[in-house]
Amino acid sequence: MAESDGILIAVGLLMTVVAVLVYGVGWLIVATPFMRWCLISVVGIPALRVLLLPFDILTIWWTGEYPEVVFADELKARTHVTLSTQISTTRRSGKFTLLAQGSLTNNSDREIESISVWCRVPKLGFGDSEAVVRRIAVTVAPRETKSFSGEIASDLTGIAKTSHVALQVPDQHFCRLDRVYTST
Repeated sequence: MAESDGILIAVGLLMTVVAVLVYGVGWLIVATPFMRWCLISVVGIPALRVLLLPFDILTIWWTGEYPEVVFADELKARTHVTLSTQISTTRRSGKFTLLAQGSLTNNSDREIESISVWCRVPKLGFGDSEAVVRRIAVTVAPRETKSFSGEIASDLTGIAKTSHVALQVPDQHFCRLDRVYTST
């Protein structure tokens, strides 16, 4: 909700600034009804939200119920993930694919629609590495376990090893669960 308000305010301000630069302030407010409504929405919607804020707080006080907010870290802590990864060769020389598979147990009361996996893989040698984040779709209902598999990266650069002409498969990599996404 806050993002849509922010976008509406930004678009309204941008249109207002452009109209002021082109037509002038008097012509903007008096002669164009569309720009008048844009100006009212830019100023009026945030003002209305500020005026209604005490009623939201009074509603919480009156009913004693707070709105349910689930934090991403709390949801991540309530899931159990078994993750295994492997790197395989591709058709292109010196490029490799990182695959992930595992199982996800949802111990929360919300349905999980996907997860994101973050990996760091060495490249070329010299202590250089590349990080990759990929979202994998897996729908898991509360108190349920499902398996998942997916491609994390398909264009990883290999590492240089002595006595080899071409880049070789990275000998180590590190992957972890980055985030859990719920269906809204």
